[in-house]
Formats: sequence, structure tokens, C-alpha cells
Amino acid sequence: MEELLLEKKGRPFQYASFFLRTDIWTQWPEWRVKYSVGDTPTAMIAAMHGKIRFMADAMCVYRWRAPDSWTSKLDDSEHKAKEFEKMIASVERFNEATEGRYDDIVKKRVLMLRYNIALTRRDYKAIRSGELNDIYKSRSFLQRGKDFCLCRCPALYRIINRFLSR
Repeated sequence: MEELLLEKKGRPFQYASFFLRTDIWTQWPEWRVKYSVGDTPTAMIAAMHGKIRFMADAMCVYRWRAPDSWTSKLDDSEHKAKEFEKMIASVERFNEATEGRYDDIVKKRVLMLRYNIALTRRDYKAIRSGELNDIYKSRSFLQRGKDFCLCRCPALYRIINRFLSR
């Protein structure tokens, strides 16, 4: 569950490559319905019922920024922040549904999502205070620099991002 929620090394696998039993697929919990995207909550539901098995082969093509996709809306920062808020609500409902079995992991995930909200809203003051500052300090020097530039110098951030993505 920790790998699914915290995604420390990115996604543990491509979500199109795992299988669910029909009884799991057809009985969605209430907290899952309110979640905006399906990958992580579907994997969380599957993990609640046992180990997840997946195929390591390429199973699909990801259509980045396809019309009407979740990624096509990423440029709208307020929309993105609201999506993160929905994720927080769903993860907290998941924690209640599992009677706090993953409480420590859920708290870390919620904190990361709050960091992402502050970053999306370019709220550097929030990032550098309280618990969010602990996340900031735990990030690499390069990532802290990118976070600072995103909040304080968005034009410089775009230049750095283009340079680093080559």
C-alpha cells in the first residue's frame, strides 16, 4: 500500500497491466466514486483484497494531454488544486474505510497532496512553513530549486524545465 500511495519512485507499475476479480470491480466503495481519476484508487481497492499481481509487459499507450483527458486540464492551476483536494478527501475516506490500518501512510500522502496544492497555487510561504517545509527540505537541491522557481519565477521555471527535459 505504501508504494501505491506514496509513489516514491514513480508509479510501481502501469495500471493498465493489473487484473481485478469481478466482485471487486463491480462493488465500488463510496469513497472511490468521488475520486477524479481512477488509477490509484482502483489499485488501493485491489490491495485491500490481497496482493496485486501485474504483467511487466507494455499493455497500453498513455495519451498525454489528449482532448478531455485529466492531463489536458493540468494547465489550469485552480482545477489542478481542486483535483488534489478531491484526492485528499478520497484518501481520507479510504483511511476510514480501512479503520486506520494505513494511517501513517495516508497522513504522508495527504501531506504530499497538500504540498502539491501549495506548489500548484505558487504559495511559497505555505511551502516554507510547518509540515510542508519538512517536505521541502527533504527534496533534492534541484527539486527545491525548481519548486522555488515555479512559485517565484514561473518564466525561469519554464526555461529550466525545457532545458532539463532534453
